[in-house]
Amino acid sequence: MISLKRMVAIFIVIAMTIAVMLPVMADEAEGITGDLRWDFVSDAEGFTVEKRAKIDGVVDGALSVTSQRDDPIIRARGLQIDPTVHKYLRFSIKNDTPSDYVQFYFFDASNKAWYIPFSVESNSDQFVEYEIDIANLGHQDSDFENYTDAEKYTKLRFDPMNNVTVNTVEIDYIILSRYSKEDVLPEIVEEISIAGKKVQNFEPAAPNETLHKVNVFRDAYDALSTDDIELVFGDEYADTVAEIKLEEVKDRKIVDINVLCGDVGRSYRLVLKAVDKVIYVMLDSCEIANKKLTYSGYVIDDDGNVVVCPVTVLAHVKGYDIHENIKYVNVMMTNEDGEFGGEVLLYDTETEPLMFEMEIAFDIMGGEATVFEYALYINNAKINASLEEMTEGDLDVLEFMSAEDNEKVFEKAGVWLDLYENQDDETKAEINSKLEPYRSSMTAENMAETVNGSILATILGELDTSEVWGKLVDIDKNMNALEVNGKRFSELDDSEQKWVTENLIENNENGTNSYEELFDEVRKSMLLNEVNSAKYMELKELLLSNTEILENEMTKLKNEDSVKVVDKAMKAVILEADKAPFETIDALIKSVNEALSDASESSSGGGGGGGGGSSSGGKGGNTVTVANPEKEETEKSDENKDVEVQLYFKDMNGFEWAENAVTELYNKGVVKGTGDGRFEPGRTVTREEFVKMVVEAFKLGTASINGLFEDVKDDDWFAPYIAVATEKGVVNGVSQTCFGTGMTITREDMATIIYRTARMLNKEFRSSGAGFEFSDWIEVAQYAKEAVGMLYGNGIVNGTGDGSFAPRACATRAEASVIIFRCMEEL
Repeated sequence: MISLKRMVAIFIVIAMTIAVMLPVMADEAEGITGDLRWDFVSDAEGFTVEKRAKIDGVVDGALSVTSQRDDPIIRARGLQIDPTVHKYLRFSIKNDTPSDYVQFYFFDASNKAWYIPFSVESNSDQFVEYEIDIANLGHQDSDFENYTDAEKYTKLRFDPMNNVTVNTVEIDYIILSRYSKEDVLPEIVEEISIAGKKVQNFEPAAPNETLHKVNVFRDAYDALSTDDIELVFGDEYADTVAEIKLEEVKDRKIVDINVLCGDVGRSYRLVLKAVDKVIYVMLDSCEIANKKLTYSGYVIDDDGNVVVCPVTVLAHVKGYDIHENIKYVNVMMTNEDGEFGGEVLLYDTETEPLMFEMEIAFDIMGGEATVFEYALYINNAKINASLEEMTEGDLDVLEFMSAEDNEKVFEKAGVWLDLYENQDDETKAEINSKLEPYRSSMTAENMAETVNGSILATILGELDTSEVWGKLVDIDKNMNALEVNGKRFSELDDSEQKWVTENLIENNENGTNSYEELFDEVRKSMLLNEVNSAKYMELKELLLSNTEILENEMTKLKNEDSVKVVDKAMKAVILEADKAPFETIDALIKSVNEALSDASESSSGGGGGGGGGSSSGGKGGNTVTVANPEKEETEKSDENKDVEVQLYFKDMNGFEWAENAVTELYNKGVVKGTGDGRFEPGRTVTREEFVKMVVEAFKLGTASINGLFEDVKDDDWFAPYIAVATEKGVVNGVSQTCFGTGMTITREDMATIIYRTARMLNKEFRSSGAGFEFSDWIEVAQYAKEAVGMLYGNGIVNGTGDGSFAPRACATRAEASVIIFRCMEEL
C-alpha cells in the first residue's frame, strides 16, 4: 500500500509539473498588453462574481451572475481597448431572461468609452456566440464619474424586458482579438530561433494559442536581445512584417511576436527561461483507438544523451486551456534508456454524443517546449447514435460505416475499414450478408467485435498465419472475446498463439458462416492446445468444464462413476496426445470415449478386486459403495492395507477433482474417512495432521519427540510423526520452542514441507520451475518461493484459478490429499 507521505509526494510532483505547462500567470504578465487577466466585479445588489477571464483567451470557467435589480451591470477592472490592435470582440452568453439590449463599454487609452449595443437571445439551454466588429463602434459621451486610471472598468450592462427583476447570465468566454474567428490564417512562420538555436517541436500557433515555453542556455539568456530572435518565413510570404517585443518578468523573459502578411497575421508568445542544460521530449507515437490512448517516446539532452527524468502526460479537450477539461494525467519516470510509454482506457462518462480532438501534452520539468499531439476521441453515445442512424437506413452495414460522414466515427471505434475496403465487391457483399442479422443488435460495446469478426470469418483462408494471428490478438485485447479456462488468447505465449492460429486456419480454410462461429472455432483450437499440454489428473476437470465448446459430447465421461476407470482413461488420452497432438475436436472426443470403453472393459475383466464392493448404478456424489470407511481413529487391518479398494465418499460433490487422489491415499492407508461414509474434503488441515499424512505417504518412520517443542508432549498421537519430520529436516516449528499444533496449515507451508520431503528423498524434478510468478508472488514468503515455483512447474500444485496462489490461505483435506498424491505419482 502506498504511504500517505509517498502519495503527497506524488501529487506535489504532478502539481509542480502541470504548473510548468500552464500559461503565464497574472503577476508574471502584469503590464504586458494582450495577456492581462482581469476580475469581474459589480456593485449591483445580489451579485457574487469571482470568476476570471483573459484577453486573447477564454474565460477561466463559466461566469454565473444573478441580479436582484432590473439593470444588472458587470464590470471588468483594467481592460482597455486599442482599436489599432483589437479588431473583434467575441463572446458567448447563455441568458434565461430576454433583454431589450445589452451594452459593452470599453475604455480606450484616452479614457473615453467605446460602447457596443446588441440584443441577447433568451435561451437557457445553450450558449449563443456573438462577434462584434470593433471598427464600426463609436465613442460614448457620458462621463464615467470617479473611476481613476488605476481602477478603470469595462462594463457589461443588461437591461431586461418587462421589468423583470431577476436575471441570470452565464458567460462562457470573452475574447478581444486582432482577428475574426472566420479568418483562415496561413502558417506564415516556419521556424523560430533563439540565440542561434532552433525552437524544438515548434508549431505555428493560431490566434489565442500564443504560448510556447523555451529554455535558453544561461549565458545566451543573459545577453539576449531582439536581434537574437530570428524568424523564417515561407517563400510565398516575402512581404511579411514582424514586430518583436522582449520584456523581462521576474525570472523569465517574455517574447511577443506579431506577424502581419497582407491582411492576415499571427501572434506568438515565447516564455524564455535560463537553464544550464536543455532536454527534450521526443515522441515516437501517440494515438487513440478503441477508446485507448497509447503513447511512447524518449528524452534526450543537447548532446543526444538519454535522460532519466519524470515526464508528465496530460490529455484534455482541444480548445480549452491545458488545465481544463482534463481526461487523463500521468507522471512517469523514463527508464534507463530514457524511454517512456503507456496505455490507458479513457473513461467514457459523457451522455451526449461527442466527437472531438483530444490534445495530449508531453512535458518535462525544466525541459524544452511542451510537445503537443492531437487525436480524435469518440464516446459511446456518438457510436450508438450513428448505429441507430444505420439501423434506420438502407445501406449495408459496412457501406454505411465507410461513408464519408461516418468513416471517422467507426474507424476510431476500432472497425477494420481499411481491410474491408481492400476486398473485391463479391467479398464485400459476403461480409455484409454475414452482418445483416446483427444490424439491429449492435451497440458501442459489441460493434467492433461483431464487424471485425465477420470480416475475418469471411477472408480467413486468404490471409497468412501472421496476419490472422495479429487480428486475433487485436480482437481479444480490445474486445475480450476469446477465452478458455480463464485464459485469453492474447495471454498465451507466442508458440501457443501460433499453434492455435495454424490449427484454426487448417480446420476452416473456407472461413466460417458467422463471427460467432469463428470465435467458437478459435476456442476449440485453444481447448485442443490446453488438452495437448495437460497432465492426466487435470484432464477430466478440463473436459467437463468446457462441454459447451465440446458440444456436450462428454456424456460418457460425465456418467462414469469409477475413479479408477476415469484415471486410466485420462492417462491413455494424454499418452496419445504426447505421440501426436489432437488437431480436431472430433478426434479428441473419439479418443476420450474409446479410452473410457477400454478402461472399463479392462477393469471389469481383470479379476478380483477383493475387499470392497463395486460401484452400483448410481452417479454423482450420493452413492457410497465402499469398503466401509471408518472413523479417523479406526485403523484398517494389516491384511487389508495392500488390497485395492474402490472408494467413493458420499460428500465429494464439488470436489471431483480430488476424488482420484483421496481414493488412492485411502487405499494406501494415508487418509481415512470421518465416519458415516464421509471424508469432509473442505475441512481445513492442521499442521500436525498434514505432517502425519506426509510421514505415512513417504514412509518416513517415527522418532521420539524428547521435549523438542513445548506444545508437543511425548504421549500425543502426533508426537512421533512431528519428531521424525523434524529430525529429517522437512518441517520446522513456528518458533524455536513451539511447533504450532492446532494451527491450520497454509498453502505455502504445505508446498514447502512436500518440497523438502522430495529433496530429502532425492526425488528428481523434470522441470526447473524457474521464472514462474503468480499475480500475488510478492506475498509468497521468501522461504517458500523455491518450493511453490518448483512444485507448480512440475504440475504438483496449482493456483486458485484467478492467476494467484493465495499462499496464506488455509489448506483443505482435499488439497492436502491432491498435493501428496501428485508428488507420489510425479516423483
